[in-house]
Amino acid sequence: MLSPEERTLVDNFNIQIPNNQPVLEYTNFIAYFTRDLYNVVRYWITSRQETGVGTAFEDLINYSLIRLLLRTGKNLRYIFLEELNCNYIVFKNTTITSLDLYFSDEIRHRNVSKSIEGLIKNINGNTTLTTLNIISSFLGEGLKALTKALCKNNAINSFSIHQLRLNKGRGRMLRGFLRKNTTITSLSLCGSPFENGTVPELGKNLAVGLRINKTLKHLKVQYYNFGSEEGRLLADVLYTNTTLLSLDIGHNKLGSEGGKALADALCQNATLTSLNLSHNLIRQQGEQALAEALCKNTTLMSLNLHNNFIKLEGALADALCKNTTLISLNLGRNGLTSKEGQILADVLCKNTTLISLDLSHNNLRLKGGKALAKAFFNTSLIDLNLENNNIGFKGENALEKALKDACHENIKLTSLKLQV
Repeated sequence: MLSPEERTLVDNFNIQIPNNQPVLEYTNFIAYFTRDLYNVVRYWITSRQETGVGTAFEDLINYSLIRLLLRTGKNLRYIFLEELNCNYIVFKNTTITSLDLYFSDEIRHRNVSKSIEGLIKNINGNTTLTTLNIISSFLGEGLKALTKALCKNNAINSFSIHQLRLNKGRGRMLRGFLRKNTTITSLSLCGSPFENGTVPELGKNLAVGLRINKTLKHLKVQYYNFGSEEGRLLADVLYTNTTLLSLDIGHNKLGSEGGKALADALCQNATLTSLNLSHNLIRQQGEQALAEALCKNTTLMSLNLHNNFIKLEGALADALCKNTTLISLNLGRNGLTSKEGQILADVLCKNTTLISLDLSHNNLRLKGGKALAKAFFNTSLIDLNLENNNIGFKGENALEKALKDACHENIKLTSLKLQV
C-alpha cells in the first residue's frame, strides 16, 4: 500500500488507486528495479490520454513507486534512477548494492547538481552500496563533490561514468581521486564517440594517479581519443604497477606506436590478465610487438584486438603457437582473408590453451572456413565465432559436417557462431 506521504504526491492528479489493494503485490520478491518500469509508467500515462501534465506528473508517479519499493522491498539489490532528484529518494538502510543514475542531455539545466548533492547524502555512511554507475554529459561541479565523497566512503568499490566530458581541470581532479581513494577497485571512464578532440594532459594525470594508487584492479578508459603519447604514458605505468589486473582502452587512437609501447610493457608486467586494445588503429609495428609480448608474458589471459589492422604476420602466428596462457582472443573485424584463415587453422592445431576465439566480421570466405574446420579437433577450444565472413552455404555445410565428425573425438567445442 502507498503510505500517506506517497499517496499525497499523486492525489493532486486525481489518480484512482483502490484503498484495499497493494499497488505492487510482490515487492518483497523484487530484486532488480530497471528502467523498464519508467517505460511502463510512460505507456500508462499515454494510455490515459493525459495532456498538459508535463514531466512533473511522470516524476511524481516514479517517486511514489520508488519510495514504495524502497520501503517494502526486502530483497532489492539493484535500482535504476532515471532523471530523478536524489534529494527526494533515500535508500540508506536497504539491501541495495548497485545503483545506476541517468541524466539525458535534455535535462542538463534541470538541477543535475542538486541530484548529485542528494546522491552524496545517500552514500555518506552507506555500508551496502558497492557499485555506482552514472550516465551523464553534464555533471558540472557535482563531479568534484562526488569524487570527494567517494574518498570517504568505505563500501563502494566499483565506480563508472559514461558520456563524461572531461577537460584539463577535471583530469587533475581525477588524478587526485586516484591518489587519495583506497576503496575503488574498478573504475570506468567513457566519453562520447562523437567527440573528436583530446583532453589536454588526461593521459598524464591518469598515469600519475595510477603510479600512487595501490588498490585499483580494473581500469576502463574509452572514447577519449588517446594517441601514441597516452599509450606510452600508460605503458610506463605497467612497468611498475603490480595491482592492475585488467586494462580496457578500446575505442581510442593509440596507433601502432601506442600499441607497441603497451606491448613492450607486457614483456615485463607480471600482473595484467586482460587487455582491450580494440578500435585503436594498430598496424604491423604494433602487431609485431604484441607477438613478442605473447612469447614472453606469462600472465595475460585475454586479448581484444577487434577492429584494428592485424594481418597475422608470421611473428604473431608463431607466438600464438607458443603461448600457453592466453585463453581468449578477439581478432574480429581486422580484414582477415582466407589466407589468414588457413594460418589460424594451423595455429589452432598446435595451441592447447585457447578457449575462445572471435573471428567475426572478416573475409575468410569458403577456403578459410574449410581450413578452420580443422580447428574443431582442437582439444581446448570451446567458443568459436565465425559470423559474417562470407563463408557461404557451402562453407557452412562443410563446417557443420566437420563439427559432426569432430564430435566423435570428444571435443570441447560447445559454441559455434555462423552467419552467412
